[in-house]
This record gives sequence, C-alpha cells and structure tokens, in this order.
Amino acid sequence: AVCKGREIYNLDADSGAIRWQFTTNDKMESSPAAHPDGLVFFCSSGGWVFAMNKMGRSAWQASVAGPPGYIQMVDAPVVLGADGLIYVTPRHGTIFAIDPKDGKINWSHSIGGQGVGINPVTVTPDGYVFARNLQGVLVGLSPEGKMLWQVKGSNRAPFSPPSCFGKDRLIVGIGPDLTTFQIKT
Repeated sequence: AVCKGREIYNLDADSGAIRWQFTTNDKMESSPAAHPDGLVFFCSSGGWVFAMNKMGRSAWQASVAGPPGYIQMVDAPVVLGADGLIYVTPRHGTIFAIDPKDGKINWSHSIGGQGVGINPVTVTPDGYVFARNLQGVLVGLSPEGKMLWQVKGSNRAPFSPPSCFGKDRLIVGIGPDLTTFQIKT
C-alpha cells in the first residue's frame, strides 16, 4: 500500500495495478503497515488509525488523538510488532499498542515531549518497546506499556532512533557510534 495526500492505494505486487483506493479524513504523513492476513493499517494526520481488508473494505477505525492543543499528526511509521500488535505514535508523545483484529487499544503510554516525530518505535518479539522522543530521551517500555527506564542523551552524544535485532539486542546510535545492548527480560 502507498499513501499520497488523503488517498491510500493498495497495489498488486506483480502488475502494479490498483486493487483498491480509500480516501481518509485528512492527509497522511506516516508509512502504512501490512499484516500477514491481508489487513493494511495506516494513519491520517488528524489522529485516526484505519484498517482495511484485502477487498478494500474498512475493518475498523480508532482514534489516537491527544488532548486539545497538542499536535495530532502521525508521521512516524505504523509498526507491526513481532508480538502481533500494531504500534502508532502521534506527535503528541504517546505510544499506542493496538490489537490488529478490532482496533482496541491494548495500552498507551506518554513518553514526553511532543512525540517521537518521524522516529519509529521498535518492538522485540516478546513485546518490549523502545523509542526516542523529540527531546532525545530514549525509553524502554514493558509489554504492558509500563515505563521500565529512560535515559537522556547529551548534545555531544545524542541518541538515534533505536532498533531491535533478534529477541535480545537493542541497537542505538550514540553520537557517531553504533552501540549494541543486550536486553534482559
């Protein structure tokens, strides 16, 4: 699936032909994600998450809008976690873990600041979530969405967005260096 403006298009991988098209309530800034069962997940900048089935019919919609006065834009990619949940992070600074079957929000947790911006979250196979907010703070959350730890980078050695490797490695850029940490659960 690809997004352009307020439109999302599901394309046939072999021919490039448009299978279906959907118009959202607002423009889209984030990258969509596809589930192995054929659902496609995407967000509008107004704080809505959409799920479409293989036939282009709406499976569900969920709001991830924040409080009035906060930036509602979702420009971080939708992440399909190895734990089976989808993760959406609007700029208002809250990570949402959503059940892909029905759009129910399993948990949400504010990581501070005005969000993670275009920085994606990363998720281990057993559901531990790691992210960096726009203030440069690196956070680790439990599979239940509880804050486990947070570390602030420095101006001389800022954190990059984290990435998981396997089930027990966290990779983070710290200044000019790439560092690997072992995750102990």
